[in-house]
Amino acid sequence: MANAFQRTPLLRTTVNALGDYLSGRANAVDHPTSDRATTGRTTLIAVCAFVFLLATGVRLLHLSDAHAEIDKGGSLSTALIKDYLRETARMREDGILFPSTPPQDQDARMILHPPGYAMLLYVLGEDKVLRMGHWQLRFIQLLCDSLSALLVCLVGGRLFRPEIGAVAGVLAALSPHLAYYSLWLTPETLAIPPLLLAVFLLARGREKLRVWHALAAGVLIGISCWLRANALLLSPAIALAMPLLAPARRKLFFAGAILAATAATISPITIRNWVVYHRFIPLSLGAGITMAEGIADYDLGDRFGMPSSDLQAKHKDAEWHNRPDYDSNIWVPDGVERDRARLARAGAVVRDNPVWFAGVMIRRAGSMLRYNDSYGTTPTSVISRAPVISSEPAFGHRLEPEQYLDADWTATAAELNDRSTKLAPQAEAVCSPNQSVLEIIGDQSQFGDLSASDPIPIRPQTDYVLRLDARNVRGGTAAKITSSDRRISLGTAPLIVKEPNPRRAAKHRARLKMREHAADSPDVDDPGAALRTFEIPFASGARSEALLVIANNGGGTMRPVVQIGTARLHAVGPTPGLWTRFVRPLVRGLQRNLFTTVRMLLLVAVGALLAATARRWYALIAILIVPLYYLTFQSTLHTEYRYTVVIHYFLFVVAAAAICTMVRVFVYGCRRILELVRLRLKRDALVL
Repeated sequence: MANAFQRTPLLRTTVNALGDYLSGRANAVDHPTSDRATTGRTTLIAVCAFVFLLATGVRLLHLSDAHAEIDKGGSLSTALIKDYLRETARMREDGILFPSTPPQDQDARMILHPPGYAMLLYVLGEDKVLRMGHWQLRFIQLLCDSLSALLVCLVGGRLFRPEIGAVAGVLAALSPHLAYYSLWLTPETLAIPPLLLAVFLLARGREKLRVWHALAAGVLIGISCWLRANALLLSPAIALAMPLLAPARRKLFFAGAILAATAATISPITIRNWVVYHRFIPLSLGAGITMAEGIADYDLGDRFGMPSSDLQAKHKDAEWHNRPDYDSNIWVPDGVERDRARLARAGAVVRDNPVWFAGVMIRRAGSMLRYNDSYGTTPTSVISRAPVISSEPAFGHRLEPEQYLDADWTATAAELNDRSTKLAPQAEAVCSPNQSVLEIIGDQSQFGDLSASDPIPIRPQTDYVLRLDARNVRGGTAAKITSSDRRISLGTAPLIVKEPNPRRAAKHRARLKMREHAADSPDVDDPGAALRTFEIPFASGARSEALLVIANNGGGTMRPVVQIGTARLHAVGPTPGLWTRFVRPLVRGLQRNLFTTVRMLLLVAVGALLAATARRWYALIAILIVPLYYLTFQSTLHTEYRYTVVIHYFLFVVAAAAICTMVRVFVYGCRRILELVRLRLKRDALVL
């Protein structure tokens, strides 16, 4: 083998070049030191500007695609920000950090989350945030996430090589997961830049690390904890790794510095919690319920009796403590004691079943490392998916009532019955006696199409809103606007109204019934009296025809039943941002084909192996300490993908090392082959 290696100059030179590149000894620039430094700074500024602009552009495209969903109140709406807005209102009335009056009945809602995000809303003005539809807050988070992509570029360049940092920044800029979760009205995106800055300060090399670097890193981790409590134990984790990161003679000093700086930064919150609740709570409450629900996530047989949701947690509290008043609110009364009781019960389950819980941690850690997959229907594979940008500009207008004065196309229930095609053999369609309501009975498929209308004429590159009067009687159904061949869905709306609060819904129905009797309204037995209006905004793209499709929507084994009234199509105006159709296919192609679980994890594994082969232990430990911390600590608790999205910023650096190394080896191999071929041709010419 050694003789074969010596006799193969291409293999020998390639392996040597690979080792030099990974170890950082290769230098392709042969300029004087001053020229090289000037060129390096100029290139770094240009690369950072490119990464920041690319990340901002990709996130703006995602925001444009989610415009209609935000206006309709979808998953990106205001549901997750309500707790923070309530705390902001309390700050305005009762003091920002320390309340002037103690909470009644040990109301623990004030400490559900760290106060940083609520303080940001306080600075912005919650009234202004609500009036602007949270677009200002989303834009701030969008820019913050673009800054994170820039920091990834700097961290990768500091720990490895500049080109590796540039590729890592591009990966972070293009990632559909990072872009998608930056639009959520939650503090996770804002808590990430301080952690990246902390790692950047620690990435200076063992001998170049100074005390102020450790102190600043500790402060930055503390600032992140003001926004999210997930990084609370990150400083102890880094302190344990200090023997590998800091000078050997001062490792304890550096570990103590980072711990002290973090503790001092979060101490105002800890002091507030002690003064108000007389309990040691470093940041926020919730460890008990997240651990209990985390056990229930994988306890499919309900062996341990842990609550799987906040609603079940209220019922369990009332049962465990024999307190019926606990069933009204999960945090009032005695919120602190109840959460600690949940933590004690969950801890007992872990102590009695350590092997089972270790398997839960492994499976949950695996769910954090998933990306988009075209396969897999497990809960983890579904939750970890993030939408890629559409190939065409999406609906971009605000939904205003004055848009619905004139209809470009109208179809009554009778017309829909006469001009529709039945797509499912078992589907049935029956009109009411007065021809005002069309009742469609579906089949037992999960998401099969039931019926499709005749082609609806539309104008290309135009925004439309379809308003459909409907009522979901049984099961789950949805209305879709599709292309003429039904291959592309332009817009969809589930034909069901969610009522999250049963008591409030019952009161609302009672008030409506009283108004109907008082106003001598139409007979409630008339099916048309119960129809609701659903809106489906969509952009036509380059199409001139569309279809209205009624489909099942995961209703289970029961055949769904839906009642349809009149359908009206309104043209809103030309679709904005048409110029983006020239860049969308490229970005969409990269997002779909690169950010999959198998490909990204393979790149991460290869990058880690190459770094270990080159003995870049310092860089490898510094870049993986945050992912390893989240994979270990967060796997013990109930976890959503957005809680741990921070780990992918660091994993992209490792993946970039694999990409750059393979590209460099390929280019170097091609050059050597060309050189060998040229030398061989020259030698043959001399012989002739």
